[in-house]
This record gives sequence, structure tokens and C-alpha cells, in this order.
Amino acid sequence: MRTAVLCFLPITFSLQAQNTFFACQPHGGEAAVKAMVEQELRFPAVPLAQGVKGDVLTIFTVEADGTLRDLRVWQGLQEECDREALRLTRLVQWQPALYNGQPHAAEHYLRFTFDPKAYRKWQKVRALRCAGADTLPSAAPGPVLQPREVEVQAEPMIAGGYNGWSDHLSANLRYPTEAYRRDIQGQVKLTFVVETNGVVSNLRAVEDLGGGCTEEAMRIVRGICWKPAMKAGKAVRSLREVSIRFVIAPKQRE
Repeated sequence: MRTAVLCFLPITFSLQAQNTFFACQPHGGEAAVKAMVEQELRFPAVPLAQGVKGDVLTIFTVEADGTLRDLRVWQGLQEECDREALRLTRLVQWQPALYNGQPHAAEHYLRFTFDPKAYRKWQKVRALRCAGADTLPSAAPGPVLQPREVEVQAEPMIAGGYNGWSDHLSANLRYPTEAYRRDIQGQVKLTFVVETNGVVSNLRAVEDLGGGCTEEAMRIVRGICWKPAMKAGKAVRSLREVSIRFVIAPKQRE
């Protein structure tokens, strides 16, 4: 079942012999949007109890700077579900469209599926993640703040916090079989948003590595609950960046 489907113009096409257009993309692609929906969608209580099931399509313009304009419901389902789809759309970060290599405004849309059965499964998974983080006072969904804009930085809820990062990786990272076989070593750099409930969204790689290393680095980051950044006594959305190195120790080759 599709939980969130990106629907937009073809990735690239020729307008004239020398002109090309690349559609805008959400940070992290469709997989990042799907993961965000599974952890962030709040099925309104009344339509959930009524067993309401169906899709909401939101439509909007992604500006050249990646911000949204003219966000609205294109295909509605139920008033509360429509509002939730609009809220989710505002959480997505965007890479703008490119026309002849330059950022360009373009209209796109997202589809959100409201399915009571799937939602209850997601709730069980959420109950195992970030327990208590969503009880912090939360700012209304808003802009993603840079680290320099917050008073308290987001921090991973692992033993030792950032100081325990190396130990956490040693205990949890699984070197991909393909990367090991091909002797792929190097660094994966990821950027993501820490939401006010402590979960990760808009996860994407800014430095990639083959052999399954990027996917493994993303698995590690998605599995960590975070203490959200704080500003003026409230939890706020913030941008974070981490690097994960994949190194095959000599003794592993023996």
C-alpha cells in the first residue's frame, strides 16, 4: 500500500534543443517522504473512528529558493484529514526545479493516503521510538532552524549523547556485504531535520558511498531518537548533519 506518493512532472525533458527542465525533488526523495508520513501523520480521531479511508492531494508551487507558495488541497477527503495533509506538506523540504541549470519555480503535488489499518500499525512502531519526546512544549510547525539559530542544539538520545556516537556506531553499524566484498570504504555525510517530537525527517545524503553504505548510514540515523533543539523554552525544528565512516579494519580481513 502506498502511504505517500510523489506525483509531479517528468524528471527531465527537452523544451528546445538547448533547454532542459528538471522537476523539483523533496530532500531524500520519495523514500524520505514515505518515512516521514509513517512517523508524523496524525489521523484525526473522528474520521479514524468512522473508518474513513482514501487519498488527499495537495498542490503547491516550489519557489526557486525551495519555499512553498499557494499550498492548497486539490483533491479532498474529509475536512480534518485535509488539514492534516496540508500540515504534512509543510514539513517537507524541497530542492527547487532547474531550468537550464538555474533554480526555477514550478508547481507540484503530493498524495497522502489515510488508511486506519496502516495507521494503527504505525502507532505501534512509534510507541517504541522516542518515548516521552513528544511531551516537550512544541512550537507550531514552522521553519527549519540552522544550528546557530537555536539556544540548545538537538542531541541524539544515546548513551553519552554526541560523546557516545562512536560507541553507538560500533555496536549498531552493519558493514554492508557488497561494500565489504568490493572493499568500499569512505564517508557518508547526511543532513536531516530533527522534528519537535524527536524523530528524523527529510533525511538525505550530501556525500554518498556505494555498496549499500549510504542506506546503512540512513538506517542508523533513522533509528535514533533525538532531543529536539530548543528556543525560547520550546522545541523547534532544526537542521543537523552527521558523518559516518566505513572502514574495514585489517583484522577483519584475516
